[in-house]
Amino acid sequence: MPVHIGEADLSYILEHERTHIRRRDYLIKALAFLALSLALIIFMIAPNSSDEITFLWRDSSLDPRKHLEVMTQAYL
Repeated sequence: MPVHIGEADLSYILEHERTHIRRRDYLIKALAFLALSLALIIFMIAPNSSDEITFLWRDSSLDPRKHLEVMTQAYL
């Protein structure tokens, strides 16, 4: 904490931080970070997989075994 903060300001700051703790904002922040990290990892692993999936949905004449093979390849 900066040295020049007065007692009144310090009590407001501490109450503000206590509010974060009571609302468990630290958990929400951790979960949001985890969700974003997971989304980025998925995007890096399979950036073009949505194109293959869209193609499969449009091509209804595709053999189900071939469908599974292409879907598997899209996520590898």
